[in-house]
Amino acid sequence: MGARTVYRYFPAQADLFEALWAQVRKRSGTVFPITETEIVAKLGALYRAFDENEKLVRASALVEPRKAGPVSSRACEK
Repeated sequence: MGARTVYRYFPAQADLFEALWAQVRKRSGTVFPITETEIVAKLGALYRAFDENEKLVRASALVEPRKAGPVSSRACEK
C-alpha cells in the first residue's frame, strides 16, 4: 500500500500510529495491570495474543516514540 493511500485515511503520521496502537490493544487484549498479582495472571494470555498478532506487534514496536507523538487517552480506551 502506498503512502498516498495510507494518508488518505490517516491525515498525519501520529494518527496512523494511534490507530495502530489501538489495534494492538484490541487484538491482544492489552491491559495495564497495577499489582504484581494482576501482571502474573495476565502474562500467558498476553504473550499468546502477541504471538497471534506478531506482525502488528512488531510494527508497533518499531515505531519511535518521538515520531509517533503522545498517545491520546482516546487510543488507550479503544
